[in-house]
Amino acid sequence: MNTAIEEKKHPLAKAGKIATGAVGAVAALPFVAAGGWMLYSNTVINHKMPLPKAIDAERHNFFGKTTGHLSVYRDTGGSGRPLLLLHSVNAAASAYEMRPLFEHYRGARPVWALDLPGFGFSERTDRVYTPMLYEHAILDTLDKIGEPADVIALSLGCEFAARAALTHPEGFHSLTLISPSGFTPGEGERAS
Repeated sequence: MNTAIEEKKHPLAKAGKIATGAVGAVAALPFVAAGGWMLYSNTVINHKMPLPKAIDAERHNFFGKTTGHLSVYRDTGGSGRPLLLLHSVNAAASAYEMRPLFEHYRGARPVWALDLPGFGFSERTDRVYTPMLYEHAILDTLDKIGEPADVIALSLGCEFAARAALTHPEGFHSLTLISPSGFTPGEGERAS
């Protein structure tokens, strides 16, 4: 009788082992995929490829007073008050985010689009990136422009532009905030 019971359990035990193996294979799949991606990335992708320009315009590099190497796209073919465009801060941010506005105003007025520190062609050194660093990069750029500008900022770039406008309003003719975010209180400040 034991032999008959063992024979009946055997197919179920075999199915259980197969199911356990399938679960293990499915659990290992993300690790196999990650390993495959790392192998592909290290052997096929050129990680030393130069960064393409974000905007088809003259790109000017200068050294900020406290911010290091900064990169700005500019079109000074138009006349009138200068316009400074500031991108957001995210995983793939650069002046490219402001390209539609740059293209719209180019030729009609002087237009500048800054790559904030850590993005695009601006300096990407190993340092602490703080709201004050970005504020100073904006002020360095306004100083380079040489006269009060209309400033348009996007998302988190709005916080940095607002900080710069509060500390040095003489550099701003106007400030426009598109989808503003940030505005976190600094040390010793209170949110209202």
